Amino acid sequence: MKFRFRMMWVVAFLALGAGAAATTYYINDGSTVGDVYCTQLGNNANNGRTPSTPKLTLNNLLASTNLLPGDVVLIDTGIYTDNVVIGTNVNGAAGSPIVFKGSPDTRPWSGGARLSVTNGTALEVRGNYLKFKDLWLSGGSTGIGSYHASFNEYERIYAIANGANGFLANGLDNSNVFRRCIFYPISYGGVAFQTAALGNYIEHCVLGSLNNIPIFPKTDSFSNIVNSIMVAPRILSSEGNVPRKVQNCIFSYTTVFGIDHETLEDVQRVYTNWVGNTVVADPKFVNADGFDFHLLSAAGFVSNGVWVTNAAVGYSPGIDFGARE
Repeated sequence: MKFRFRMMWVVAFLALGAGAAATTYYINDGSTVGDVYCTQLGNNANNGRTPSTPKLTLNNLLASTNLLPGDVVLIDTGIYTDNVVIGTNVNGAAGSPIVFKGSPDTRPWSGGARLSVTNGTALEVRGNYLKFKDLWLSGGSTGIGSYHASFNEYERIYAIANGANGFLANGLDNSNVFRRCIFYPISYGGVAFQTAALGNYIEHCVLGSLNNIPIFPKTDSFSNIVNSIMVAPRILSSEGNVPRKVQNCIFSYTTVFGIDHETLEDVQRVYTNWVGNTVVADPKFVNADGFDFHLLSAAGFVSNGVWVTNAAVGYSPGIDFGARE
């Protein structure tokens, strides 16, 4: 009886271990130029499980595969024109997210994995415990649209020159993290939360807008916004859309700081968790008009993927700004 019990335990353990194995999937467009993950062109008839059998579109992979916690989806260099929808059935787990990772080549408009759509939302996210990394999103009205999606992480995401919003949260999108991202749309907010979400966090990001504001949060949407640069004609909307905690950030604007707060000092008198921030006339990006938001430095800087040294450019005020890590 004891032997039988032990055998049952071993079988159960092995079954559990087998089910926990993560799978890597591959996506590639119709070209291998600049590819880093795949050796063949993408084809939706492929299984997507090897570098030589990549899928052509992320939507096809999502429709044909049940992604599990720990799975990784590698999206190779290229241009993808589908409006991608990641549904409520796509969920990782705490400590084991599903990862969607693009090519690491992120030169402005010339490299990397680019989701470039004609209209609508480039990437719609409805699942939880997901991680998105090294993706360009352009065109359409919105870069990323989030719908009741929580515990997700966005790292090195570039949503630039979208019509309305870089990132738009449409539901109770809680506890999402943004690191080293750039959200810079034309019309509205770089990052906009339309409902009263909680516990989201931003660090080391560039938030901006060509014609409006860099961030539009509902009350308490963010636990903190830290070590980031915000650039727009105006930084804040009305009183009900002021982040409650902002630390060590740089602001650059051309009209007033906000509708109800004309200066940074006005905001910091009301909100005591706004600390260590400053206003500058020019953050000194390499080429903001060309959407290259690397920081200028006389010691050297990255320009279009190349390291450049120019003693005459001076230093961006964003270099070494804020708390040391």
